[in-house]
Amino acid sequence: MMKFNLFLLIILSLGMTACVSTGKHNILEAEAGRYQQEVKLLAKKNVELTDLLKQAQLKIDTLLDEKSNLELEIQSYKSRIEEMQNANAKLQDVMNARESDKDQIIAGLTSCKTDYEDQLAQKELEIQKQQNEINKLQKQIDDVLREKEESIKNMETTYDNLMSDLKNEIQNGQIQITQLQDKLSVNIVEKILFDTGKAEIKPEGKNVLSRVAMILKELQGQQIRIEGHTDNVPIGKELQKTYPSNWELSTARATNVVRFLVETHDLDPRAISATGYSEFHPVETNTTSEGKAKNRRIEIVVVPVDVDRVVKHKIYE
Repeated sequence: MMKFNLFLLIILSLGMTACVSTGKHNILEAEAGRYQQEVKLLAKKNVELTDLLKQAQLKIDTLLDEKSNLELEIQSYKSRIEEMQNANAKLQDVMNARESDKDQIIAGLTSCKTDYEDQLAQKELEIQKQQNEINKLQKQIDDVLREKEESIKNMETTYDNLMSDLKNEIQNGQIQITQLQDKLSVNIVEKILFDTGKAEIKPEGKNVLSRVAMILKELQGQQIRIEGHTDNVPIGKELQKTYPSNWELSTARATNVVRFLVETHDLDPRAISATGYSEFHPVETNTTSEGKAKNRRIEIVVVPVDVDRVVKHKIYE
């Protein structure tokens, strides 16, 4: 987040030096709003994860209460066994006078003692089982927290590497890179990757994607989404046979980027996907040429494997 704030401050400073126009100021405000929205989404996801951890902790507390109750029952059984033993001793004196009843009484007391000892052993097994489950849950919680921490560290390293390797493109406003906790986004404007109205990747675009791919290959346990975006200008009549609408164009561009990353740089096809959003996820206004240019883009989004799904699977498996 500190890197993002510094980056935003540099942009604002450059804007002030160059006497940024009102339109440019609005663009920056829109970007800031978008980043704030991403922060809110991330905060919401963090709250959901915290709730899951609280649920697991509540289950641990419940198991500890059950363990305490079982220990009280064991103590009660021990007391009753002791009482039976005392009663047995007293009856032994009585049986000296009633020899005919002695064997039957002793047999009854022995049976009762055996029953209580069996129940005691069963309760001790239940306590051990509950303790094992508590230990398992605690280990699962620790594993999830450790994975999340490692994911954030990996994202920070990847962010630094991308910022360094794509420095010129970033300074020229052709690429924008943001990192929010364990989410990384690489925003590449259309003109680097494609000619207008086309989905074939240009040599310049392949060069940029190759540099990005070499860094992304170092990540483990991440999902990579390639998102295609357009402005709101309808497809021209000459291109409508190939791309009837911006949906097809944005999806074709995203798919071609996925194929290039997988087929040329061996990115794991199981961890990468292509999505076309057409004109419906703009980052700027479509009322200006500058805003439209920023809306025509490919966005590479890197996030960890669904944390909520992993937590639920590990806790309830």
